[in-house]
Amino acid sequence: MASKARRIHKISRVRTIGGRRKAFRNIFRKNRGLIGKGYRKVAGKKILKKMTAKERKKFNPKTNLKIRQSLRKRKIKQRLINIKRKKTLRSGLFRGISKLNKNIKRWQKFLENLAFQYNVNITNKHKIDIIEELLEKVDVIPNSIVLAQAANESGWGTSRFAKEFNAFFGEYTFDVNSGVVPIDRNNGDKHLIKFFNSVDESIISYFNNINTHLAYKNFRLERKLLRKNNINLDPMILVKYLDLYAEDKNYVDIIESIIKVNKLIQLDNLKITTTKS
Repeated sequence: MASKARRIHKISRVRTIGGRRKAFRNIFRKNRGLIGKGYRKVAGKKILKKMTAKERKKFNPKTNLKIRQSLRKRKIKQRLINIKRKKTLRSGLFRGISKLNKNIKRWQKFLENLAFQYNVNITNKHKIDIIEELLEKVDVIPNSIVLAQAANESGWGTSRFAKEFNAFFGEYTFDVNSGVVPIDRNNGDKHLIKFFNSVDESIISYFNNINTHLAYKNFRLERKLLRKNNINLDPMILVKYLDLYAEDKNYVDIIESIIKVNKLIQLDNLKITTTKS
């Protein structure tokens, strides 16, 4: 104990930092046999935690310095990789933002046109609210319902309105320039049957009517609810909300009957493809 105290006293008398380091080194060399094992054991435990399984097998206390150097290199390399990755992500984000800014006007124009087409008021409304309202209206109508209504309203395509005026859905209008007077119209009634230049125009008008008219809002809300719950659009559920389509109180029952008897539900998943000539 006395010799140890003398050694420490000797070191404390050395004033310069370099001198103290040299004194410590000399003491360590002289007493390597006594403190070397303990030193290596402590240092080894600290390094072992940071080493891989492969490095642990090859671990030798005498090679501590080399292992430290390899760990330091690996750490520096990982930092460089992380910095590079962050830079790549940042540059990708900036590119995405600049691209979005270029397309934002085009997107706004598209949104405005769609809102106009589906009678959605965009004044003083947030974009999210506009999109939410459009999601209620911009959706499909099951093929079975479309075909059943067309068959009922046009007498299976044999009516005068279907043959001469392409009116397959019996839509009403009060514009004398776009409608014809029905023969069986009651006295005092002013409604006309809307005529079209083609069958396509008739179908487009029908879809627009179902997806925008206030009378079919419950139909659209039910459809949206089914979508939200990831449930397939069931025509037998949705058809119940078309009770205001005609004045006949049994209208829904008639459409349901046409769908069931003619097995039209099997056409709901039918996809029409066009081929290039």
